[in-house]
Amino acid sequence: MASYRVLIVEDEWLIARDYVSILGAAGHVPVGPAASVIAAEALLDNEQVDIALLDYKLGAGTSATLVQRLNQAGIPFIVSTGHAKADLPEEFSSGALVAKPVDPRNLAATIERLLQARHT
Repeated sequence: MASYRVLIVEDEWLIARDYVSILGAAGHVPVGPAASVIAAEALLDNEQVDIALLDYKLGAGTSATLVQRLNQAGIPFIVSTGHAKADLPEEFSSGALVAKPVDPRNLAATIERLLQARHT
């Protein structure tokens, strides 16, 4: 399995810490975590990112503006949420969805699937 740089955008510290551990154990390099869209955009400006792992709800808002930027840049993303994909705004349709709480094997497989599809 390849190693990828994964941007983590999650506003709940314990969940973000779990993602860092899960990604590190899978051989990936965590970028962040960022607790807001502004912090995530700063990381995108300064770090190489292969894929993003996003929480849909961030504080009182959502990660929708960040998804627009990821779509424009061609960076695949995974949304980690309790919401159904049909309940998310249209811009999220290009990403994958993993349900919270995240299963580490499912997350690793989803990352691999999205990035392999991008390179074929």
